[in-house]
Amino acid sequence: MRVRQEFGDTKYRRVTYTAVATSRFREYFDPDRVAAGDIDLTRTSQEVAVDVLSSARPSAPKVLYVIPTFGWQRAEDDGRVVSTRSGGGLRVYLERPWYSSGDGELLGVVLPQQQRLALTTAATIGAGDRLKRYVTQWGQDPLWRSAPVKSAAPSPEAFTTAQTTESNLTLDELPGVRVVVAGHEVGYDEERQLWYCDIEIDPGNAYFPFVRLALARYQPMSVKTASTDVKLSRVVLADFAQLAPDRTATVVADPRDQTKLQVTVTGTSYLGSEVQRRGSHIEVSVEKRMANAEGAAGWIPAGTEVFPLAHQVGRLQSAWTGTVTLPAERGSQPFRLAIREYEVFRSDKPATGAMAVALIMGTERRLVYADALEV
Repeated sequence: MRVRQEFGDTKYRRVTYTAVATSRFREYFDPDRVAAGDIDLTRTSQEVAVDVLSSARPSAPKVLYVIPTFGWQRAEDDGRVVSTRSGGGLRVYLERPWYSSGDGELLGVVLPQQQRLALTTAATIGAGDRLKRYVTQWGQDPLWRSAPVKSAAPSPEAFTTAQTTESNLTLDELPGVRVVVAGHEVGYDEERQLWYCDIEIDPGNAYFPFVRLALARYQPMSVKTASTDVKLSRVVLADFAQLAPDRTATVVADPRDQTKLQVTVTGTSYLGSEVQRRGSHIEVSVEKRMANAEGAAGWIPAGTEVFPLAHQVGRLQSAWTGTVTLPAERGSQPFRLAIREYEVFRSDKPATGAMAVALIMGTERRLVYADALEV
C-alpha cells in the first residue's frame, strides 16, 4: 500500500522519514519479558531524506535600495603599516518576508546566456532588445577615461561571492528565452528589520563602472524539465549603482630619519578626464591626538601642511607615492596619517579670477577614498 502525504502548498522542503514496524504476534510472547525489555517487538528503519521540490515560481523580490559595501584589512609590523580597502561590493535591502518558495531560497542576479546560432529558435529571434529589461548590465562611467569593463555583459564568474550558478533557466516574462542566474544568500538585519543580500562584483580594471542589477528570487530545489522550469520569480530591476575600486595604502618608516615616512597608495584609477590630464589626486595630512582624548574625535590636525602624492599611471594599476614629514619624531607622541583621494570634475560654478575672463567654468572635487593610519 502506498501512502501519499500532502503538504497543502508548493514550497520546497526536505522531509526525513523513519519507518517503525511491530509484530502482529505480541500475544505469543512472554508478557513479563516483553515488559522487562528483554524482547523487543519493534524495529526502526534508517532515516530516509526526501526532497519535496517547489512546484511554483517564487514571489518577486521587493527591492528597497542598494548601497555600496567595503571590506577593510590592516597589517602592521616594525616600521610598516598596510591597509587595504576592498571595493566592488553592493548590499541590496529587501522588504520582508523571505522564503516564499521554501527553505534555501536565494536572491538571484539574472544574466544573459550566450546562445549558439544553431540553437536560436523563433522565440529568441528579436528578443535581444526585450531581454535587456530582464538581465543585469554594466558599463564604464563616461566621465573618466579608464579601462573598459572586462566583457560586454557580466558573466557568472564576475560575481565572486555567489553561492551557486545555474544556466538554461526560463523567464516568466519571456517564454522561450534562457538566462543564467548567480544565486546569493540573504541575511536578516535586526536593526533595520529588513532582509539584505551582499553581492561582490569583479568588473576588471574599469574605474567606478555602473551596474544595474536584474534581481529575482531563485529556488534551486524546484521542478525542472527539458522544456521549462519554475526556479526564477519575475525580474525586478534595481537602481543604477557604481562599483568602488580597491585601494591599498602602505606606510614605511625611514630608518635613518624618524620624522620621515614613505606613503604609497595603489589601485585602479582613470587616465584623465575633461578637466584633468591625469588620474585622481591623493593628499596626506598629519594628525595628532589630544591629551586625555579617546576615540576618533580625539584627533586634530598637527599642522596646516598637506603632502600631495605623485601619481604614476600604469597599464592596469596606478600608484601614488610621496614622503610625509612628521612635526616630531615617530613615537614621541601619537600621530596618524589622514589619506584622502579626490576626483576633479567640471562644475556649473563659474571660475573666479583670471580664469573668469575666458568664461571658463570652474571645477569641483569629490572625495572617493579616505583612510587613517596610526604611525
